[in-house]
Amino acid sequence: MQNETNGQEYAAETARSLGLQVAYAAAPFEAAAISKLLVYIDLLVLNEVEAAQLEIATGETVDALGIANVVVTLGAEGCKWVSNQGEKCFDAYTADAVDTTGAGDTFTGYLVAGLDRGMDMEAAIDLALKAGALMVTRRGTADVIPDLKEIQDHFGS
Repeated sequence: MQNETNGQEYAAETARSLGLQVAYAAAPFEAAAISKLLVYIDLLVLNEVEAAQLEIATGETVDALGIANVVVTLGAEGCKWVSNQGEKCFDAYTADAVDTTGAGDTFTGYLVAGLDRGMDMEAAIDLALKAGALMVTRRGTADVIPDLKEIQDHFGS
């Protein structure tokens, strides 16, 4: 879910009680909303500005929040994955960006979809970076999100 989702605390609590994992995209960022959910979140995805705002709001760095997996997107610089096993940075794929609207949502969607398909975190992040790189070469939002075949054709399997 993300911060425009209604009933976030109920949804997260229910998901946890059913044995589901909770993935949370912090956009649009609101410190009070995310602070209520920290105990339920298994995967937090946020951009570097939101990560800095969260650090100010909580007094904790993302690696000290107690969340199993945090992915901080860094735009054209790629992303950083912080887990209970350490930190790893991933470079972005080169793209001639014409419109970055929706890139974060595309990244997050592909990341979660990859994990749901059984990919490990590194493979899911790689897929999400490819999807985001292809997305920014197009004008528009939901109507231009690349499908998996387009990503595979563009980047190779």
